[in-house]
Amino acid sequence: MHRGNASGDESYAVELYVSVIDPQGLGDIASVTASIPGGATYTLYDDGQHADGAPDDGRYGNHIWEFPQAPPIDQYVFTVTDKSDNSVTVNDNLENIIDFPRNISPANNEIVNTANPSFSWEAVDGCLFMA
Repeated sequence: MHRGNASGDESYAVELYVSVIDPQGLGDIASVTASIPGGATYTLYDDGQHADGAPDDGRYGNHIWEFPQAPPIDQYVFTVTDKSDNSVTVNDNLENIIDFPRNISPANNEIVNTANPSFSWEAVDGCLFMA
């Protein structure tokens, strides 16, 4: 994720998630992790509090907001390990980072005194606008 505002503030994040099933049930899952380029590894959760959907639904996730710059465009590795030490690894590629809209009008917290305001912004490369 990439977000920012007209003041020049920008931040980056990744929402890491994977859907998990296990023949012995979700209670057999010991750990789910995601390793990103550069060596950091994050624990993914299925507790309904970490960008993972509802608790105990098999969607393990974590929302990481600690990137001072764009996260690496490369291969991300997800590993699921069960309580018998069986594991499976799945790779996924982050291929691009979409910019955020700029020069938005009306601006955040701007007072609008018309029933039919006109909205405008600069187009974002790689995104389509559909009305």
